[in-house]
Amino acid sequence: MASSMILLVVTFVVASATAFALTGVVDQAQRESPVVKLDVVVSDDDVVVTHESGDRVALDALELVVQRSDGTERVRFTEFTDDAGGDGRFTAGESVHLGHGLPSDATALRIVHGETVVYRRQIG
Repeated sequence: MASSMILLVVTFVVASATAFALTGVVDQAQRESPVVKLDVVVSDDDVVVTHESGDRVALDALELVVQRSDGTERVRFTEFTDDAGGDGRFTAGESVHLGHGLPSDATALRIVHGETVVYRRQIG
């Protein structure tokens, strides 16, 4: 009887630990993309992206995708002027500047992290 009870307790502990570990793996897999709130200001001379809140993101993991009438243009954030402290990370309160205007036939902007769109805006 005692050995059955010990076996039951051990089985319960192993099952609980496995369930807890799998929950962490699932949460991690679902959060591979950052959660960020960005503000984008477009002028005739440049594009300014400000990180308003959310996760810290590596600048080299972000791209500005400009939708044009004849296709898309992609600009890595490492090509932006980094006013974000020069540490390669983009955190709340920091901004980056792309020192040229958008093409006149631009129809939409997206900021992507890998394949995940973290910002979207229609133009015109």
